Amino acid sequence: MVNNWPTVTLEEVAKIKSGKRLPKGQSLVGYQTDYPYIRLVDISGGRIQTNELQYLIPETREAIKRYIVNADDICLAIVGHTIGMVFYITEEWDNVNLTENAARITELDESFHPKFIYYFLISNYGQSEIISRTVGSAQGKLPLYNIKSLPIPRPPKVYQDEIVGILDSISEKIKLNCQTSQTLEQMAQALFKSWFVDFDPVFDNALASGMAVNNFPEALQKKAVQRQQVQQQMANGELDAKPLPEDISQLFPSEFEQTDEPSVGINGWIPEGWKLDSFSKVATLKNKSIHPKKEPEKLWTQFSLPAFDDGKVPTHDLGIEIKSGKYKLSENTVLVSKLNPHTPRIWMPKVSDTDVSVCSTEFMPFEPVNNEHRVFVYSLMNSENVKSKIASRVTGTTGSHQRVSPKEVAVMPILLPSLDCITSFSNLIKSSFDKVELNLEQNIELTKLRDTLLPKLISGELQLPAESINTEVPA
Repeated sequence: MVNNWPTVTLEEVAKIKSGKRLPKGQSLVGYQTDYPYIRLVDISGGRIQTNELQYLIPETREAIKRYIVNADDICLAIVGHTIGMVFYITEEWDNVNLTENAARITELDESFHPKFIYYFLISNYGQSEIISRTVGSAQGKLPLYNIKSLPIPRPPKVYQDEIVGILDSISEKIKLNCQTSQTLEQMAQALFKSWFVDFDPVFDNALASGMAVNNFPEALQKKAVQRQQVQQQMANGELDAKPLPEDISQLFPSEFEQTDEPSVGINGWIPEGWKLDSFSKVATLKNKSIHPKKEPEKLWTQFSLPAFDDGKVPTHDLGIEIKSGKYKLSENTVLVSKLNPHTPRIWMPKVSDTDVSVCSTEFMPFEPVNNEHRVFVYSLMNSENVKSKIASRVTGTTGSHQRVSPKEVAVMPILLPSLDCITSFSNLIKSSFDKVELNLEQNIELTKLRDTLLPKLISGELQLPAESINTEVPA
């Protein structure tokens, strides 16, 4: 470092505490309770994500109620490939339980701004210190005693505040982009569910044709009543929604047919003309393996599980640094994690150069049969019933190392609508995913800016007022 700031160890200025595993025989629940439980898979880009959050029931919470985080705590992953992941606890996550796979830095001395510690730990300096303290070769671990000995620079508090102000202005823009993208993806997934899971357009067509509710199959009558009520609310202006345009609604049938499989569709009923078929009809598994180390001087773009967890930002590494085999990627690839599918990782990577783009073999790379249907394939794999199908195919007994067979997933049965419906859906939501991609590109540039400023600010080489930092990224 340029400046000779005083250095202290973390244990001199804070307490280091562990998270807590669930009591034996207890498990998390997917429905919302008053007790969220933070897992490492819930962390992306240093922030807690809510889309796959799990919860504790009151009895479980009571057993581990002492192992909570507080606002302004800094948390640090301590196991496996996640070592080095750092996240900050904001006010909304105060008193939430923390996984045993993370430690927390808490009760910080008043001479430190908590965010300064956070930014130091995600800097190259901090990351180097963290990684150097990892023990074990197979499944690395970061012991609490090694966290306690981490050296931390202690510049004057006023200077820490200045650093935090500058870096927070960048982080806030990144956060806003992430929130916008999450909203867009949720809207796209809601449309997918409406069309291809709840069959709303089919019910609407049936009702529009004059079919009375009691003429629907008994298994569908409750849903028919709900759609009838929605139609009435739209007609009365009570809902901020509009019926589908005629050219789209006519792509859907107006009747249902029964299958022999009650788990398909709604109690075995599916739209007329749709069929249960192999996933391979819409996407093909492309798991051609290569070894980047055979081209040691080539710079590769890697889409890995840690990269997914760290904000879906790929890394760039020389072939000599990549020890294991990888899969080649095409421009239209959709990645689905085969490792621990109960915590899904589904990715539409931006592949700019297919010659240098590779992914971890822990991913299953799928290419859409029709390139225009990439967003449909992505949304299909993100749907709850398909994620459940994949998770039901796991092998392995260890909870943290369960996998699915890519060949099984490639041919698993799925409900297929008409190609016209798939195309219409893809065309409707493509602009939303274009915006998501643009936000990600902006975040990558903002992260580069932050990473460039971090060492200069922490070392004292650069001192600038927050308002002088331009966080605008050209569109």
